[in-house]
Amino acid sequence: MLFKHKYQPPAVTAQIVVFCVQAGQLHVLLCQPSSEVPVWRLPGGDVSNTETTYQVVEQAARTQAGLVLDDDLGFTQQLYTYESGVGTPQDGSLCVTYLGCMGAATLRSGEQLARFWPVDDLPGQLAQATAIADAQYQLGRKITRSNAACSLLPAKFTLSQLQSVYEAVLGEQIDKRNFRKKFLARGLVRQLDEYWREGAHRPAQLYEFINHDICDTAGLVI
Repeated sequence: MLFKHKYQPPAVTAQIVVFCVQAGQLHVLLCQPSSEVPVWRLPGGDVSNTETTYQVVEQAARTQAGLVLDDDLGFTQQLYTYESGVGTPQDGSLCVTYLGCMGAATLRSGEQLARFWPVDDLPGQLAQATAIADAQYQLGRKITRSNAACSLLPAKFTLSQLQSVYEAVLGEQIDKRNFRKKFLARGLVRQLDEYWREGAHRPAQLYEFINHDICDTAGLVI
């Protein structure tokens, strides 16, 4: 059988889901391409035949949101590839999606309006809501099986701040005593001879992760 039409590969795009934790809530970075059209999207763009998908999200994050992935994110990893409009703003395309995390919601100036949105209060008509939900699920698996929570925290933190990160990502309350007992038993953090003082509250002990290179643990962290 002879084919009369030349094969046309599908269009390929790439996007990145960047999370941070603010005030005990998980937030995701979104950009607004035009002030005239109030549509929010994940940072991303089209992939040419001379670029890798990571190069595209790296450039998109920098130009659209003022984010330098290698400097600003604690870790980045490739997640899923979506097709036919599922998890991507374009129909008839493939979209490679990355996950990234940062400890502070600090952005440089970019070409587009960019801000962090609570994952529980995303703007309407967001085409990538599925991709964000999938990324949150995978991040939950990641922080319970590795030291990846370090990418969502400052270099020095309290155990309450650490627990807040787990609760924000997992979307559930965790028993304080059990959490601290199980987490400290993993030997992922060290206690510092420093304290965090806030208002009239009792000073809280500060900790730091022993290793900031993301690595899996032998069992569940919590």
